[in-house]
Amino acid sequence: MKLMRTALLFLLLLAGCYGSSDPPGEAPRALGAAPTPRWSEVLSATSLRVAAIGEGHAIVAGTFTRPLAIGAEHLVPRDSSDIFVSRVDALGSHLWTKAFAARGSLSSIAGGARDVVLAGASDAGVDLGGGALPGGPFLAKLDGSGEHVWSTAVDGGKYVVRVRTDGEGNTVALTGSETPGPFGTVLAKLDPHGRRLWIKRYGGGKVRLYDIAVTRDGDVIAVGSLRGSANLGTGPITSEKYGEALLVRYDPEGNLRWIRHYATPGDFRLAFRVATDPAGALFVGQHDGSGDDLALHKYDPQGAPLWLRAATGPQVMTTDASGDVIYATRDLSSGDTSLKMCDGEGKLIWYREWGEDSPEIDDLAITTSGALLVAGRFRDDLDLGGGVTLRAAGRAMFVASLGD
Repeated sequence: MKLMRTALLFLLLLAGCYGSSDPPGEAPRALGAAPTPRWSEVLSATSLRVAAIGEGHAIVAGTFTRPLAIGAEHLVPRDSSDIFVSRVDALGSHLWTKAFAARGSLSSIAGGARDVVLAGASDAGVDLGGGALPGGPFLAKLDGSGEHVWSTAVDGGKYVVRVRTDGEGNTVALTGSETPGPFGTVLAKLDPHGRRLWIKRYGGGKVRLYDIAVTRDGDVIAVGSLRGSANLGTGPITSEKYGEALLVRYDPEGNLRWIRHYATPGDFRLAFRVATDPAGALFVGQHDGSGDDLALHKYDPQGAPLWLRAATGPQVMTTDASGDVIYATRDLSSGDTSLKMCDGEGKLIWYREWGEDSPEIDDLAITTSGALLVAGRFRDDLDLGGGVTLRAAGRAMFVASLGD
């Protein structure tokens, strides 16, 4: 079956039925050099997330279960699993670090011009500076100095799948179930003070959302899968038997702009990653439901397909101010990891590939100065390029800022 899907995809691309990133007869471009580390750090955390904040700075946050050295700080967990947040300048110096007793985990973060939003879950409740919250999923905003702005418990599931912010200081969160996935069933938008503006609920088990993005104009994009029939506000929509990739776009007020559901060439019927370019077009990572076949798709601002890159699907991705997309891939058979950058037409600009002892890349972000933030995990040694090799005794987490 997999061989048949691959053959069908090849024929469709050859025939021009679906845009290809490598048009027949076009000479391949010379690839640029992959960016090298500006700074890097090895951390004894159990998870890491990165986000950009103003002045070209980075937010590094995560979960730790044993003593953690970060910058000049030496943190000791007060509970079984605590959360930390640190602001790092463009040279890699830590400006401040906060730690919170959580007995839980941090699942997603989003940076703004002057603040950062944290999303996670706590078994017994957590105080992020505004008073104790009950156990369960939470959202919190800290200002650029790490001080509490607002925090709130979240309904709609056991897990915050993803959190994003817009240029007005609003927060968009996708919450839902822990397994399998995690996937989301509730999409909500909060104002700059943490007050709910609107909420969308997707019940019945036919719709599963896996990622969200916010455009420059404040539109909210949600991607996932549709299997069966559902009504998202425009009447019933129905997928084919084995499901289809689902794309949904809302305006800033929560009004539905459009819904698209596709059984794309190659049977990429589940959309699990999304990022937007400055014009509002969508880069979408899709797979076949098992995760064996991956692809990167691009859709125009109305959700019409433009091109795909098969067998190079993103595990995580981000976009820059020029409309290029940077993404990490992992070969499930060999375990090899690649970090790639493509332009808006899908043409490869540069790539970095690791073979034996490849890292697992968990998060990517672009700072306002154009540096690429990378967070992930590795074992023993990791060659970041530029003569920089990270070392650890066994498994460890790393964060790095890459640039020219």
